Amino acid sequence: MNRYLSALSLVLLGFSQQATAVDLSLIDLEPGLWHLNVQMDVPGKGPQTSPIANDVCLRPADAAKLVVPPNSPCQAEVLDVTRQRLRIKLQCEQGPMRSNGEGIMVFGGRSLSSAMVIQTAEPYAMTIKQTMTGRYVGPCPANAAKGSGSLKPYGR
Repeated sequence: MNRYLSALSLVLLGFSQQATAVDLSLIDLEPGLWHLNVQMDVPGKGPQTSPIANDVCLRPADAAKLVVPPNSPCQAEVLDVTRQRLRIKLQCEQGPMRSNGEGIMVFGGRSLSSAMVIQTAEPYAMTIKQTMTGRYVGPCPANAAKGSGSLKPYGR
């Protein structure tokens, strides 16, 4: 179960190819370097995961990839998108583990936050609550745009 939670944590740091058809370019997200923090909570199921922090270069079009990164076992469907909000539905299958949930991301130019609630099916039945916060740090380093160095454009 802990391996699944770790994988799900990484999934939630990163939108499936089917969902990218939605125009996200108008989302209120400052393009540049962002510091993101993700926290997961599994009420009543033992130790919680440690927060995951990550620095990434983002553009408004990348916002959905924060929910499901490329090569993820999850599929996401955009339920609603506005300049300040993205609401999604998530469905994941990884081996015998099946889960689904819904979440919302809120954008404020140089800040973002999200909350998701995910239910897993038997035999691993549990509720997973995930939150993410992010803050704009500044412009992306020049080498990130070229895909060189340790910091690369997110999801590209």
